[in-house]
Amino acid sequence: MGRFRRYCNTPQTMADFKSRYKIPDNIATELALVDAVRESPGNDTLHILIVAVIEGGVRFPLAPLLRQVLAFYRLSPMQVSANFFCVVMGINTLNQMLGTSLGLHDIHHLYSISRTKDALTYYLKSRDSRRRLVLELPDSARGDDDDFLIVTGNFVPRNEDGRVIGFHMPHRFCTPH
Repeated sequence: MGRFRRYCNTPQTMADFKSRYKIPDNIATELALVDAVRESPGNDTLHILIVAVIEGGVRFPLAPLLRQVLAFYRLSPMQVSANFFCVVMGINTLNQMLGTSLGLHDIHHLYSISRTKDALTYYLKSRDSRRRLVLELPDSARGDDDDFLIVTGNFVPRNEDGRVIGFHMPHRFCTPH
């Protein structure tokens, strides 16, 4: 059992989790078993690490910058580390707080996509340790990949016709380019 399972193991704690992390009522979340997570989700379902929400700053609906970066690298949220979310969502927060417009180009200029030693997870590695936008990332996320959420509902913005607004990110496991 992962270290975050305590946040969501009963209906009441799931309600507390949704309240604490400001998950809207039109988005349903449930704790997933690892076996269920490995199944391919449909386009109306998202599988994501709980640590992405708790420590990575992911909120729903998903930020356009996060969807753009995942789409560019052709990665689903299940293929990236907590630090990947910390970098992208940290930059998203900088944009909101400072009124900047840092984007994919800036991320790609400062970071490269790398694989973990087991080749199962991808992360953003600083190209130059003196030039980073997000500092103080944890060295390891060992044990954080045991707890997953299955998310359904309006986790991406849609227009009146039900079409996704902005970037379509992969929901299934892909190979980055």
